[in-house]
Amino acid sequence: MRLPAAAELLPLLALILAIGFFEAIFWRGWVLLRLEEAFGLIPAILVGSALYALYHIGYAMPASEMVFLFFIGVMFAVVFRLTKSIFILWPLFQPMGQLVMLIRDGLTLPQLAALGFVEAFVLMLVLVWLAARYQRRQAANGHKQATMSHASKH
Repeated sequence: MRLPAAAELLPLLALILAIGFFEAIFWRGWVLLRLEEAFGLIPAILVGSALYALYHIGYAMPASEMVFLFFIGVMFAVVFRLTKSIFILWPLFQPMGQLVMLIRDGLTLPQLAALGFVEAFVLMLVLVWLAARYQRRQAANGHKQATMSHASKH
């Protein structure tokens, strides 16, 4: 496997960091947790991993790679639930696996693609920040209402 030149590597690095962040937030931080709330931990890991594999069906992967992705999904989900952090998966663990696969497959992208991936990544960061801010505000309002309700009873 030949390592690409730095100019060819930059768009791939931007791609894997953006995709890795999306997958960590969406698949582990949202889908897995929603499935766990609904069905419990083990079914959530299995169903979430199956959905993760099926999500890749549009890439025309053979069945063996889809099975591989299912087990990758299981591994990522278990690691996420044990650590309770996406930062064990991203920015190193998950993106490095993706980078090896992209280099192995010989994917090349124009330099301009890096800008698009960086823009998408920044947009995702802003959305995560806004969601966290909204969640904190909702929690504060709920605490305030509970305190007022408790005070009015006395």
